[in-house]
Amino acid sequence: MEQLPILSRQTSTHTSLVHTLSQMGFQQDFIDRVIAYTGSLNIDELLRYLIKGENGYDHEFIPDEQNLCELCKFPLQDHYIPEDAPRKTITQLNEEIKINQERASMRLSKEILIDYDDLCEICYGKILEKWVLPSCGNHEFCKNCFTQHVESLIKDSKVNHILCPGKDCQAEFGEDDIKMIVSEENFIKYVKFKERAMLMADPSVKWCTQPNCEGYVRGNDGDTKLACPKCGFDLCFQCGKAWHPKKTCEQIVDEDYELWAKGKEIQLCPKCKHKIEKFDGCNHMTCAACNYNWCWLCRGHYTSNHYNKLNPLGCPNLQSGYNSRQSWPMWKIYLARCRGLCLWLLIIIFLPLIIVFGPAFYATRSIHKEIRRKKCMIVSCVDVMIFLGVTIITPPGYVIAIPVFICIGIRKCCKKC
Repeated sequence: MEQLPILSRQTSTHTSLVHTLSQMGFQQDFIDRVIAYTGSLNIDELLRYLIKGENGYDHEFIPDEQNLCELCKFPLQDHYIPEDAPRKTITQLNEEIKINQERASMRLSKEILIDYDDLCEICYGKILEKWVLPSCGNHEFCKNCFTQHVESLIKDSKVNHILCPGKDCQAEFGEDDIKMIVSEENFIKYVKFKERAMLMADPSVKWCTQPNCEGYVRGNDGDTKLACPKCGFDLCFQCGKAWHPKKTCEQIVDEDYELWAKGKEIQLCPKCKHKIEKFDGCNHMTCAACNYNWCWLCRGHYTSNHYNKLNPLGCPNLQSGYNSRQSWPMWKIYLARCRGLCLWLLIIIFLPLIIVFGPAFYATRSIHKEIRRKKCMIVSCVDVMIFLGVTIITPPGYVIAIPVFICIGIRKCCKKC
């Protein structure tokens, strides 16, 4: 099967080049089309095709069916044509376009000739040294990619149930498989992390609390004082702390917590009483234990409008910027709520007045402008009469108009249905 020219070269060079051009801001599909068209891995030559200058793209215009360039997907106007370029007839231009289309079709069509069976799905390069997980048998990758995959998991201590990186594959690495592909140093780490993970999952094991000691003790529910076999330090098996003959485990845990919590912003979840520390971010809290949503400042239940500036029951406009309850006590929150409450009261009080007297005031002002040149007494009398008349007419007008508009709306809706 015929291969693209770029596949016969070093895969690492191609991958590195595409990565570099992508970081420069060029689209992946644009880069692939230019590489396929030019057959070049020279970055300077590729940039000539990729960069759009002040006057447009400098590469030749190769039209497709939509009269867009096959390479950059832009019209002819976005391509640079030098002023001193010789003028050509329509026939010559059509002939050149036909030649360019045939050449582009030949080069770009080679993209479909890539043998994807020889491409690694991890690095998307040609597989040079093939390796297959024995328990899988289906997914082939570069052995080096397998190695990097497993070693990265070991580095993060994720040593339980290492799976094949193939899509939706549940085949698991065995200890012999890992030993085969990772370095001796990383295999020692794997064994150590695996043993530690098993011990941490064992409720009969407690770790030594001394610095630089990796010892542990194994006991049962009835044991209290046990000594670390490595350093000899006495431990309380019940709480895992240093041996405390004169205090209970609860007292030791409380003392440790008080020491740790000193100077920190810590509260209990209002629902499950789980301890939560806050050091930054907004005041909308979600408990990690029970998923309860609440406000850090007022400890009230969180709703979508809790921080709305007009909410008289929440924390108006206090979603972020105030992390400490000491810096924003409840009396300040009540004051912020009062501002919103007062605004609502003003709206409730003045809205009916505006509805009733607004039309009268507007009518009086409008007619006043028309007769302002008359005598003062006449103007005043007319203003008073208009104001009183419109004020008297307005309420009945609302009573009549509102039902009429409702009936018209219902009638239109019925016609549409």
